[in-house]
Amino acid sequence: MTLARPDDVDAVAALIESEEVPRDYWPAIEQYVRQRGVVAFAGRARLLGLPVGVLGETGAAAPVVRQIGARVPPPPLTGLFVADL
Repeated sequence: MTLARPDDVDAVAALIESEEVPRDYWPAIEQYVRQRGVVAFAGRARLLGLPVGVLGETGAAAPVVRQIGARVPPPPLTGLFVADL
C-alpha cells in the first residue's frame, strides 16, 4: 500500500473506520490490518480507491520472449581501438 497522494492520506480515517486521520497513521493502519485481516483490509482500501496489493494475490506471469529481426554474426573486431583511461 502506498499513500503517495494527498487524497490517499485523507482516506485513512475511512479506511481504518476512525473519526479522524491519526497523526501517526501507519501504526493505526497496521493495527487495523491485524484486527480485520489482510484480505478484508485490501478490499476496503480498493473500495476507497487506494493503491493496495496483497502478496501472493496473483501468480507470476510467464515471460514473453520476442525475437526481433534475424540473427546475424557479430561484426569483426579488426580495426577497433580501445583506450583504457
